[in-house]
Amino acid sequence: MKAKDGGISGKKDSSSPSKKDPWNYWVCKISVNGSINADKVYKSYSLSGNFSVNRITEELKTGFEINGEKNKSTFEYDDGNGNMEKFINKNNSYNLSHNLRKSINDHWSWGYEVGFSREPFSNNNRRSLFRTGFEYNIFPYKQVNTKRFTISYLADVRRNVYIDTTLYDKNKETLLGHGVETNLSFNQKWDTVSFGTEYHNYLHTWKLLNLEVNCEVDIRITGGLSFNVYSSAELIRDQLYLPKEAATPQEVLTRRCQLASGYAFYTYFGISYRFGSKLNNFVNP
Repeated sequence: MKAKDGGISGKKDSSSPSKKDPWNYWVCKISVNGSINADKVYKSYSLSGNFSVNRITEELKTGFEINGEKNKSTFEYDDGNGNMEKFINKNNSYNLSHNLRKSINDHWSWGYEVGFSREPFSNNNRRSLFRTGFEYNIFPYKQVNTKRFTISYLADVRRNVYIDTTLYDKNKETLLGHGVETNLSFNQKWDTVSFGTEYHNYLHTWKLLNLEVNCEVDIRITGGLSFNVYSSAELIRDQLYLPKEAATPQEVLTRRCQLASGYAFYTYFGISYRFGSKLNNFVNP
């Protein structure tokens, strides 16, 4: 199962068995990102933040995460009569999640994830998610401080409450699905690089699928301060959440709602700061 925030695996440091950890193996991570874009008729800004806390030991990994994003854009246009009209778009979202992973042996582990989110851009007023599954690591977990290659099978149930009626005349629905994920990661002195794939489809029709490939690079600047880059590409065939009513020209221009698309590309970069337990040198991916 995928875990972007994890410690470095291995055995406990036998050179300091009596050392006490004031954080009890809990690690916190905070990140903030923002952007500003403006010209004569268009202005936009975005601000996002993330806070996560994880506790990792040889046998168990558990964590909590909360993130939110605030977006506002203003677009001025001619109404056809020589008058300038102003269109303001606000799009705020959030996500809360909890996960737990448990080691079974040197190659196998299992876990679950619970999440709650709101994403107006995707017509999502409220979404509840529960998923669980098993993971197999081709390399023994004791080598994960240098490398890991994991394959996971996941089953999930989602409860979606939509803002607008969807293409399938749904205001809310419960969906069952499953998928497969892979992750190849290498840890270096300068930090971490990883490559992943994700496949998911809904059980009521296998035509509704999503396939993603991604890459993430973390470069340590100093101490717990790191520079992060993440990029992904998706093949999209599962947009059952799209609103039934067509978007207005203003909504299209200001990216107020998501449109039908067969693919997507995404890249972000920013900085993060990690603090907490210095003895947290375990992993359960």
